[in-house]
Parts: sequence; structure tokens; C-alpha cells
Amino acid sequence: MIFSPEQWEASSLEDVLALVEQGLGWGCVPEEIALQRQDLGFLKIIQSDLINAGVSIAVDIVELEGAEHGPVHKFFTGLYM
Repeated sequence: MIFSPEQWEASSLEDVLALVEQGLGWGCVPEEIALQRQDLGFLKIIQSDLINAGVSIAVDIVELEGAEHGPVHKFFTGLYM
């Protein structure tokens, strides 16, 4: 995890959720995870125009060498590689 006065970087969704649930800021997580955490009372989902504002969100692709690639992998690699 990397900290700066303006931005936190985390290496996993669990770290992101822990920071947000402790009230240290906001995060972008998959909707399914956000809904589960909201149902448990840990998160409040806010609506934002960031998705439509052209803001870039980093996505890491981790793959098993030699594994067959599915549609999600093909979608992301088609966009960014």
C-alpha cells in the first residue's frame, strides 16, 4: 500500500475496502462487492459522474501462463494492449 497526502494506492480490493470502511476516503470497486458491503452496513454507495467524465481507472491484468483467455481478458487486452 502506498500513501500520499492526496492519494492512497492499494494492491488489493480488500485493502481498498478496509480503507473506505474506516472512513479514510472513497473507492471504486465492482458493483457486486459494493452492494454486498452496503447490505452488511459497511459501505454507503454514492452516485457519481466520474464514470462519464472520462476519468481513467487503472486495471491490472493477471493471467496464468498458458491458460485459455476468456471474453473479459479479450475485452481488456483489445482495449489497452
